[in-house]
Amino acid sequence: MSKTDAIKSYLDYLAGKGCLILHAPPGLGREPDAGDYDLDDELERELYVTDKAQYKSRLEEAKQKDAIHVMVYVITGLMGLTPEEALVQFEVPGRAREYIEKWKLEKVLEYIRLPPGIRKDNYRYLFSVIFPGKITYDEDDQTLEVYRRVMEGEIPKYPRNFFVRKGSIKLCVMLMQYISTHMIADGPEDLYRIFSDHGEGNRILREAKLYPACRKFFKSPLEFVHTMLTHTKQANPLLYNYYSFKTAYEVAEKEVLRSGKCPKSP
Repeated sequence: MSKTDAIKSYLDYLAGKGCLILHAPPGLGREPDAGDYDLDDELERELYVTDKAQYKSRLEEAKQKDAIHVMVYVITGLMGLTPEEALVQFEVPGRAREYIEKWKLEKVLEYIRLPPGIRKDNYRYLFSVIFPGKITYDEDDQTLEVYRRVMEGEIPKYPRNFFVRKGSIKLCVMLMQYISTHMIADGPEDLYRIFSDHGEGNRILREAKLYPACRKFFKSPLEFVHTMLTHTKQANPLLYNYYSFKTAYEVAEKEVLRSGKCPKSP
């Protein structure tokens, strides 16, 4: 569907002349049909599933592109706002709903795909898609939005596959946020000391709702906080090695006391 056709379809819809329909572009071809595949053959069946998924993805991408054309037209044309001005207006409580109802944008916005964990009223994210290069929204923003929703109990757990891509980095961003808002620590040295205590470190990670996920990426709370500090360019390898050795020594010492046996000489 061309930009002109998408806008015309929207204007007809705005005027009450039928439903908003964003058609598939001619170059997309037709949707894969099961009748064209030998579904009794495993390879053919897998090919059908793959082709159908790829077609759906291309179709959604094309319709999102049309929806973006419409949103740009409405905001900069009909509303007469710059992207920055529009974002300020949409982020005023209750104002976005007024605009969406006035300009019948609910259906248009449904065509803009959202990553897992991002709410449809996250207008900074939506505007970053509509006006790329003018409104910014990076992966850290997305990660912190999901983390906020988990911490506030808005969603019971992290979205499925949330940690599959850049999982360790996302965890570091969330731990940094938790430390800055919930802990009093006197610099990196204090954090190494606190998280070197396995029990205390795990307690903090449970409170921060990061414990189950961090176990998949890090061997210990100390390694986790060291990775986070590396991410923020505050890491101290000497302190990390010192506390790693100290912790390992204390664990070995406790094991000796528990068993009542001295370790064998090499």
